[in-house]
Amino acid sequence: AGRAGTLCREAGRIPGSLAVLAVCSAALAGCGGSGHSSSTSTQETVTAARLISPKKSGDTSTTTSTTSTTSTTTTATSPVSPAAPVVRAAPVDSRFVNAIDRPFAATSPWNSSIASAAVDPRSTALIAAAQLRLGVQQGTRIEALSVKRRRITKPLYINTEKWTPPVLDADVSNAVTTSLLCRQPNLPPPQNLCGDGYLVASLKIPPATAPYPQYDGWLTVIDAAAGYGYDLWRARRAANGAATMSYLYLRRWSLAGSGYLPPTSPSARGSGLPLFAGIITPEDIAAGTIRHALAISVPGPAAINFVQPASLTDGNGSTASLPEGARLRLKASVSLASVLQAIPGATNRRASEIIYNTLRTYGAIVVDRSAVPTLYAQLTTDWEAPLRDARGVVTGPDGHTELPARERRDPRFATPLLRGGEVSGLHLSDFEVIRLPTELKDPPIDNGDTVASLPGSSPQALPGGTAATAPSANAVVAGTEGSPLTPNAPSTPGA
Repeated sequence: AGRAGTLCREAGRIPGSLAVLAVCSAALAGCGGSGHSSSTSTQETVTAARLISPKKSGDTSTTTSTTSTTSTTTTATSPVSPAAPVVRAAPVDSRFVNAIDRPFAATSPWNSSIASAAVDPRSTALIAAAQLRLGVQQGTRIEALSVKRRRITKPLYINTEKWTPPVLDADVSNAVTTSLLCRQPNLPPPQNLCGDGYLVASLKIPPATAPYPQYDGWLTVIDAAAGYGYDLWRARRAANGAATMSYLYLRRWSLAGSGYLPPTSPSARGSGLPLFAGIITPEDIAAGTIRHALAISVPGPAAINFVQPASLTDGNGSTASLPEGARLRLKASVSLASVLQAIPGATNRRASEIIYNTLRTYGAIVVDRSAVPTLYAQLTTDWEAPLRDARGVVTGPDGHTELPARERRDPRFATPLLRGGEVSGLHLSDFEVIRLPTELKDPPIDNGDTVASLPGSSPQALPGGTAATAPSANAVVAGTEGSPLTPNAPSTPGA
């Protein structure tokens, strides 16, 4: 919604632009990362070819770990065993796996440790404010509405099926060259309301795959051979599964770049950050380690204010709340044993440990707002694969104790690779905020202010990460010589 609002402002500068109606209407639909489908546009239609889909079709309620897992509690009385082998539904291209395992440059804030970074002096207050979620309460009359803020104390949840991006591999053998069509005037800068769409006429996409419109139509395509990741917002496949994909906004990211944009630059997320940055993959859990910061959404991120690596904000919390772009770290006082004791039964204890260690070392970057504190996992059926030992026998939650023979064929006793409740022992209050860089404004403040918040300005140096040099207003995207970029359309750093 924050990204759509930015596009509305840009569209308003173009007299008679058809984009004004298209973008501003889309802004009224549900905003990404909310953990549930809050408001689905009635103009969006769902095509027949939907292999990228939630597991519970039609369910628009907020999913929590207590409703998606059994009630049996597993206690932490022994060390967690090494990761068990993962049974995948299909082969995965190694270049694709490497590209999403640790995208962006080593100096990117996504890939930099914050284990020893200083804590912001306002940490406690920022976390408390981020727990307050904005809502509208109806009175006895339909027109009697009031705005309320409710404190959300529910534990963290990992989205594996809703409001998490499907990430597709352009290099798989069955990928088909798919034409891309922006549902707005697709013009070069400074009128490029389709983002980087004017640079990308087609992508190779596996057939019979389409995003769900009610989850912002998010779609990511990774072209590891070319070195780019493409994020699409409100993407839809053409009728009858045709090799055409339409969208409202596209952002091209260099996989070797900094992983964030100059201030006021939009992307497919309201915070201006990549969709595929910070997600958990099946390969992460199988390998036993995650080598990057995680993406996290919170109930009440700050309105107006943001910090880099975010480049915008769709926050609707207090202006004194936690800004999007902030980095969180699990407190040293929070023990792994306390996390494991709180997770439901039939939950992968090894996955809990992996995510716990990641939150202590790399932390999490605030990318969006959500109904409950939320992490994100790649949208894939691989999460359903049950844990097995080296002999291929289904095991319990520790990954090595084989289930009794009578239980091995009963799915009720199986422990999936990831189910969402692996961090249900953690709350937002278990985190601390790393010292924030200078807060920026969305929309940008007036001329004369000291904050460098104009498109094309250099990204800030961040604690635990350094950005690539941002392009100047006359910079040219590699491979598009002769097409200068203007301040209204900064190129992706490192692209």
